[in-house]
Amino acid sequence: MNLLECDQEPRVLEAVRSGRGASEWEEPLRVHVAACRICSDVVLVAQFLLQENECADAEAALPDAGLVWWKAQLLERRAAAERAVRPIAVTEKLAGAGIVALLLTGIILNWSRVLNWSYVQGGIRWLAGFLPAGSYPTATRVLADGHVIVLNGRGTMSVIDPLTDETLDAYTKTARSLSPYRDDSKPEKLPPIEHVLYIVRENRGYDDESAAPNHSKLAREFVLFDNFFVNADASAEGHNWATAGIATDYTQKLWPNSYAKRRDHYDYEGGEPANTPPAGYLWGNALSAGLSVRNYGYFVDNRAKVGSDGVQIDGVRDPALRSVTNTHYRGFDLDYPDVERARVFLEDLRQFESSGTMPRLMIMRLGNDHTDGTAPGKFADNDYALGLIVEGISKSRFWPATAIFVVEAAAPNGPDHVDSNRSPMLALSPYTRRGIVDSTMYNQSSVLRTIELILGMRPLTHFDAGARPLTAAFASAPNTAAYTAEQPRIRSDSLRQ
Repeated sequence: MNLLECDQEPRVLEAVRSGRGASEWEEPLRVHVAACRICSDVVLVAQFLLQENECADAEAALPDAGLVWWKAQLLERRAAAERAVRPIAVTEKLAGAGIVALLLTGIILNWSRVLNWSYVQGGIRWLAGFLPAGSYPTATRVLADGHVIVLNGRGTMSVIDPLTDETLDAYTKTARSLSPYRDDSKPEKLPPIEHVLYIVRENRGYDDESAAPNHSKLAREFVLFDNFFVNADASAEGHNWATAGIATDYTQKLWPNSYAKRRDHYDYEGGEPANTPPAGYLWGNALSAGLSVRNYGYFVDNRAKVGSDGVQIDGVRDPALRSVTNTHYRGFDLDYPDVERARVFLEDLRQFESSGTMPRLMIMRLGNDHTDGTAPGKFADNDYALGLIVEGISKSRFWPATAIFVVEAAAPNGPDHVDSNRSPMLALSPYTRRGIVDSTMYNQSSVLRTIELILGMRPLTHFDAGARPLTAAFASAPNTAAYTAEQPRIRSDSLRQ
């Protein structure tokens, strides 16, 4: 199998393997490398791979995830297909739930994973193809008869027949088809929106919208997304997916123990350095891009007793958020009304109106829909709070250039008639198309990517980089009509009998 297209690449590889610096190479070779894009790429990656392989044994290993895009380009050149595609290659070091796709089994909403298959040529390990696997692969073995066994973190095992060039090509095409990212794709064009409020709720399913007149009204008046799915099974994963574009290895392996009560603490939101995502969180992305940020409830430690100053929190777990956090906005606490949280935000909004400036990115936890199906009154409180927030912004001077995105962290409240991960989502803006149904398949990474594109930020991971933005939900001309919140239909202290 030969992936080399330039006839000078063997000479270049030999020069790299010799350990001599480029200044010591023969002049014709230096000139060629300077002029040849293929060979200049080979030099950069070959030097890295040689270091990577110094301690490698004869068994092929997965390469560093950061090199996958380059290796995929080599595969593309061999296939003489389209320009380079950036498929997802998984390492044990950087594995997590993936982009929503149909697996080979046809089960909807398993997170597709792609394993790479490599071979060694001249001391350098080359990418030969990709294998689709189940959700979150954790171990791979090649049996004596050539079968490939993949253990998946969600409790399944994939058994792959012995590989041939033909079957590997077919697997690679399937794997690439599961990643919508294209290296030469241009960013989607979105309306001229300057401010984003990103609200993350807790765990409602799509069908579970009783006691929620504002959610229903907002979906009717703006866009009804009937094919939106959360990336996670539980909030520990979901808040990471919603704010970082990935659930890290730490979260993936430990949250089941926490939810099974075998682990007595919850440290998946800023409580454990080992859980830090590879590129940080959405707010860090915004701050590094020079954008103003305001935080309502993320990564905060609540005060047990609130004093006369009205400060609700004792500390903020992420240093990047400390100076931009509203300390009067209480973090996750189901005994504290969301309507009170809404009032704190609306007071901030009044100050923004007075100053004439509002942060470019505002991120908010609004979690009293976390009811386990027993307290519709709390869901009504959450619904009314959301209605008040949307009404306030829609009647402000900032509404013509604002978008509000509302997602659930997860949907463990129970499956609906389609899938256990299908969930409500709202996109609210003057530029949102009114009164339509958008049946495009989206997930949390889609919302994250849309926010990044609107505010001019880079993607955080390959998951949001490859996610489908909500472009179909936006119109070119704005409709600045304000929203009027619906009053609660039931009392906030109501319990389901």
